[in-house]
Amino acid sequence: MDRLKELLNDVTDTYYDFVVGVLNYAKRNKSSQDAMTSFIENNPDARTSEILEYMISRDDYYDHAQCIVGVAPSTQERV
Repeated sequence: MDRLKELLNDVTDTYYDFVVGVLNYAKRNKSSQDAMTSFIENNPDARTSEILEYMISRDDYYDHAQCIVGVAPSTQERV
């Protein structure tokens, strides 16, 4: 997790809530952490919006969002 935190803090347009949000998502399981670390390492010029777009495109993102907030749409409601 330290490596991911370092990468997130080095993003050109990083901000506190971005770092906390991605770390919160990534800490749920090793595959999420590895995926986010890999994405940033392979896209070193990615901006926060691109990283967040990648994160929310992952299949497990909505399960995570629903778990922590209870506001993500159910599978039937997703378009």
